[in-house]
Amino acid sequence: MEKISNSIGDLLRLAITMSGNHEDPSKELSKIKEGKIYSKYLDENWWDKAARRAIDTSKKREESGEEADVIADIKAPFDIINPIEKEYREHLIYDITGVIFADGELTETEELFWGLVRENIDLTEEEILAQQQIYNEDLKKKVEKLKAKNEFMYAFAYPYWLIVAADGEVDDGEIDALNNESKMLKKYSGPAATMSCEDNFKPELKWDMENDEKEIGLEKYNKRIKASIDMINERLPKKDLKEVIYELNKLILSDNDVHDNESMLFGIICEHIDLTQDEISEVVKKVTDELKAKLGINSAVNEKKKTEQPTKKTESNSGCASVILVLIISSIGFLLI
Repeated sequence: MEKISNSIGDLLRLAITMSGNHEDPSKELSKIKEGKIYSKYLDENWWDKAARRAIDTSKKREESGEEADVIADIKAPFDIINPIEKEYREHLIYDITGVIFADGELTETEELFWGLVRENIDLTEEEILAQQQIYNEDLKKKVEKLKAKNEFMYAFAYPYWLIVAADGEVDDGEIDALNNESKMLKKYSGPAATMSCEDNFKPELKWDMENDEKEIGLEKYNKRIKASIDMINERLPKKDLKEVIYELNKLILSDNDVHDNESMLFGIICEHIDLTQDEISEVVKKVTDELKAKLGINSAVNEKKKTEQPTKKTESNSGCASVILVLIISSIGFLLI
């Protein structure tokens, strides 16, 4: 068993080395670890062991004056490998295909290696080709899965981007809310995806909210938001949907102002999200209560400052706090309707 493990390890090390990735083989090692060859014949230290054997062989050759012979090194493992079960020889071809064809093209050294593997392994050309086809099909599935994941990331980020950009400005408070207070955004997407989703999520529906065809534009935005929220509804449990509404609502209020566009877009989002009006109102009320409490704390701080500052300045601060409170509460009133 040890001889088989060593021979397979030596061959895979040569595959990675001749593909030019030996300095940082982490991706290749990760792929190999997912396969059946690894689970049966290799362990987590196989790469280091194979590298040490290669160094020892090189030293012995130097001491004896023997020249390096890459072709002989590639051929040698097959004396041990060919007697193993055909199933695992096929799995080995699968793994080597993943290393050699990772970048979609063959260099001269890769072509040499691949030719010698095909020539020396005890499999027919049809059996080798079948493993390449299986690898290509698996790779296609992985690419489609990754594409779907990326699409969802941008779809999830899209409502956040709309709210941030709705008033035509992106201020520090909104950026801070995105980075530090949007847990659902971090969980399912990310602030980086938010700032680039306009160009990555259905760009054919882009629309300038200030153009002359506002009704047509609004219809396009509605379709785009619906596409985004439909994907979100499919994947998120109700608890997380409520958190999304909570975060979007807080994002709207992060600059202490509610723009008409923010109000309109939030309404469209609420229309399509899989929550009842009562559930949405409950979430919005929670945000409102938190904001009132926060303003109450700020007012308490201002009251404390009254005793430390001249009367005229204190009255000015108190009046300012009251005006801000009235403005913000009146601004979010539409959300509770």
